[in-house]
Amino acid sequence: MDIVPAMDLRADRCVHTERDGNHFDHVIKQDPLAVAASWAAAGASTLYLVDLDGFQHREPRNVHTVRELREAFPDQRLIVSGGVCCEEHILIWLDAGVDAVTMTQKNIRSQEYLEALGVEFPGRVYIGVELSPQGTSGLLARRYGSAPRDLVAGLDADGLSGVVFHGAAVASGSARLDIPGERDLEVLWHHPARHRLTDQEVLDLAADGVDGLVLGRALYEGSISYSALTSLLTTGGARAS
Repeated sequence: MDIVPAMDLRADRCVHTERDGNHFDHVIKQDPLAVAASWAAAGASTLYLVDLDGFQHREPRNVHTVRELREAFPDQRLIVSGGVCCEEHILIWLDAGVDAVTMTQKNIRSQEYLEALGVEFPGRVYIGVELSPQGTSGLLARRYGSAPRDLVAGLDADGLSGVVFHGAAVASGSARLDIPGERDLEVLWHHPARHRLTDQEVLDLAADGVDGLVLGRALYEGSISYSALTSLLTTGGARAS
């Protein structure tokens, strides 16, 4: 399983929050190129770019910044999320140079539309899925079933490129994801910012077949170390503090 740093983009800056001693969050703004360079130096092969302005306005917004990131880091894999609502938005991001886009399940209008995305944009469209303790819901659950394993198998069969699960982490000893091993579909887990991630949860996600763990705030705050996580996954043992 790979560790995938998330970069939240707002007004052409990379932003994240940090908490001070009084428990107030402060927005930290950084140069996206500098942040991407630090992750590339650390060994990250993929960056998950979240267009926060795109989420707000339901259309691509930080396109210029993403285009600059592509030009500066031609070998880095870039996946963008945020405000991807239709085929036109997918084309805008692909023209900016990203490798794939994430469209949330609420923007999937029908089963035919979902299948058409796989045909029209092979290898380029990931589906963002809210995962509750009961599994998935809505159109995807009606089509494939609520269990993550069934959803992954169904999306893979229909030609989609990847799925990005988000929601509460799968705790040790609870229901497991149990992702099918033989598949072309990539499975990413976008971890909640405020949920503390344990070593065992990391190892459980890897054992369950998750291909990439997307992390944002915890990496920037330093509560989780990128190098320590990669070491944990390599050795399967307790990571260094």
